[in-house]
Amino acid sequence: MALGQDIDRLRRLPVFACLDAEALTLVAFSAQARRLPAGHVLFRRGEVADAAVLLATGMLALDEETEDRLSVSWALAGTLLNETALFAPGMQTVTATAQEACTVVAVPHTLMMRVLEVHPGNAEPLRRYWADRLGRRLAGFRSEVRP
Repeated sequence: MALGQDIDRLRRLPVFACLDAEALTLVAFSAQARRLPAGHVLFRRGEVADAAVLLATGMLALDEETEDRLSVSWALAGTLLNETALFAPGMQTVTATAQEACTVVAVPHTLMMRVLEVHPGNAEPLRRYWADRLGRRLAGFRSEVRP
């Protein structure tokens, strides 16, 4: 993929849209793009999630299996998976399997930390993004529990 395409794809995502042009270019240049054949398992539930993954092309099945049920959802091109892993590694909550040939772009948490070290002026816009996102999520929880 061309660098310009990667920058455009990332810029469409709110978490990357708040980065300045230099920081966004560094993310796009350093991110790890790879092609997956149909049927390839990108990651499994319970594995470490240490990178956000942009699905650039294709479709992924997201399987969440519990003791009593299996639920499947779909990720289409343009979807960002594991967004919180940009800043803190966690655990995969689903298994992601390519339903067709796909291209994914991984942005490891270590890359985001390096970008913020080199471009510290981006930390405040990211903090505001996360504060707003968390505030909306909490407001949603409050509305769900009100009688």
